[in-house]
Amino acid sequence: MSGPMKRNRQAVLDRETLELLGSATSKAEITGDRLARLRNRIISRVEQVDAVDPPFVTIREDEGTWIEIAPSMEKKVLAIDEQVGTESYLLRIHPDARPDAHHHEQDELCVVLQGDISFDDIRLKAGDFHVARKGTWHGPARTVDGAVLFIQAALSAAA
Repeated sequence: MSGPMKRNRQAVLDRETLELLGSATSKAEITGDRLARLRNRIISRVEQVDAVDPPFVTIREDEGTWIEIAPSMEKKVLAIDEQVGTESYLLRIHPDARPDAHHHEQDELCVVLQGDISFDDIRLKAGDFHVARKGTWHGPARTVDGAVLFIQAALSAAA
């Protein structure tokens, strides 16, 4: 898969089907024709959901596109959840980059995969996990060796 996964959460069954199933508190007699129509509606809805939201998504290391978002900084989007308003992406920061201070509209999750990054007196290195809570600010960042980070953040924060 070469692009980001977009989550499209929708009900698998339509309201009419759910009401029919929910109203059957005791054994229901469903004729062959009605049973066939019900089965076809269920299968059709499951196929639609599977086509939009596959059960597994894999993006290989050499797939996807790195986009320059600032001097010496690139991002590769992995997944977008429009309903929740978040995206997951890799952020590659070169040693000479100076990421600006920024505000967190939602909790931002970060795992350092390679290198190091520092915010004020917080220094993170490969393997470290960091959460910046909604409403907080990070001062300007700095890195000695450069870094590759996994980030999950608000869509608008990672534009």
